[in-house]
Amino acid sequence: STILNMGTGIGTSILDIVKTMSQILKIEPKIEFQDPRPGEIGNFVSDTTLLKQTFDLIPNTSVEAGLRKTISWLKESSV
Repeated sequence: STILNMGTGIGTSILDIVKTMSQILKIEPKIEFQDPRPGEIGNFVSDTTLLKQTFDLIPNTSVEAGLRKTISWLKESSV
């Protein structure tokens, strides 16, 4: 059994994801910032080396394209 990290290997902040989703959904959310909780990881970038080696796969979907597909699927699925 092997665990594979799925991702782009490029860091994306939660704020960047919120901003992108806001543009896609055409909304202006109220964003509140709080201090990090004890033990909270500030940054994480997935290491996709094993994914590439195992499946000869290089992720090529941008965060924006992935969010657009996910939001579209959620709307169509009435989730």
